[in-house]
Amino acid sequence: MAGGTAFAVWSVTAFFMSLAPSYVMTLLHVNNLAVAGGVVFLMLACASVTQLVTRGISPRWAMPIGLALIVLAVFGLLWAVPAHALWMVVVSTVLSGIGQGTAFLGSMTTVTRVAPPRDTARVVSSFYVVVYCGVGAPVLGLGLVAQRIGLYGAMLYYAAFIAIVASGVLIGLWVWRKGVRAALESLSA
Repeated sequence: MAGGTAFAVWSVTAFFMSLAPSYVMTLLHVNNLAVAGGVVFLMLACASVTQLVTRGISPRWAMPIGLALIVLAVFGLLWAVPAHALWMVVVSTVLSGIGQGTAFLGSMTTVTRVAPPRDTARVVSSFYVVVYCGVGAPVLGLGLVAQRIGLYGAMLYYAAFIAIVASGVLIGLWVWRKGVRAALESLSA
């Protein structure tokens, strides 16, 4: 579940680092490069600060909260275009940064906690392969689809993809927690 969480949140991070400036400039008709680039900075700054502030949150809460925020953020980005609302992009960017920082910290904490001490490097390396797949594959697909149907149309598919991945991970986290809880109850009985 930690890998799925990281995949989803880094996919959204990759969108911000690659296509968000074009999204703001093209679809919201913002001609200021500083504003378009500022969206990237704001997202990454929020993620960084969030990781510092949320260090004490349990990963079992951090991952689902972060995933939910990421989904809200992506849909907020979509709604900003028909509403012609740059403020919605800013709010969605902040939510995305908070979601990314919270969920990634939770997933990395989970991975480092469950990895056997002698295999930590291997497990973390494998985890980062999943992260890099989340960074590369979805945003490349988004770019390819955008060339065919336009950036906004591609974002509709991308939002659905992120929502499906995040929902799958959230369901997996819920099922995993119920299984762990049942196993602990059977051990104490």
